[in-house]
Amino acid sequence: MAAAVSEEYRMVIADVQAADAAIDSERRRTLARLRRELRRIGLRDHFPAPEREQARAAVEALAVLVDVPG
Repeated sequence: MAAAVSEEYRMVIADVQAADAAIDSERRRTLARLRRELRRIGLRDHFPAPEREQARAAVEALAVLVDVPG
C-alpha cells in the first residue's frame, strides 16, 4: 500500500510539472484537481510517504504560479 501511495504522489508531482506548460485556465483546473487528489491520497496515507511533502510543495508552487490562495 505504501508503494502505491508513493506512486500516486509521484504522479501528482508529474502532473504539476506538465501543468507548467499549460495556459492559466488549464493550470487553475489542474490545481483544483490536484488539491482534491492530494486530499484523497492523504486519506489512505497512514504512514506518510517521503513523496508527500514533495507533492504538496509542488502543488503549492503551482498555486503561486496561478496566484490562487491555498
